[in-house]
Amino acid sequence: MPSPEARAVEEIQRRKLELLLNRFEWNVARVAREMNITRTTVYKRLAEWHIERRRVRKDKRSSRYAPTL
Repeated sequence: MPSPEARAVEEIQRRKLELLLNRFEWNVARVAREMNITRTTVYKRLAEWHIERRRVRKDKRSSRYAPTL
């Protein structure tokens, strides 16, 4: 069982990953660069932490991507 400190660090890493995924519209390569880890590590963490990939679609009204429901 991980120590409380290890669990706290993991929770911070998870929150950072989720924040960057949202900021960069699920562009895993950009998230990996920002976190200084490989894309493979991003995908492993997504699986380990049961974070489901959200589908995004191009919003025709802007150049931004909007999540699909």
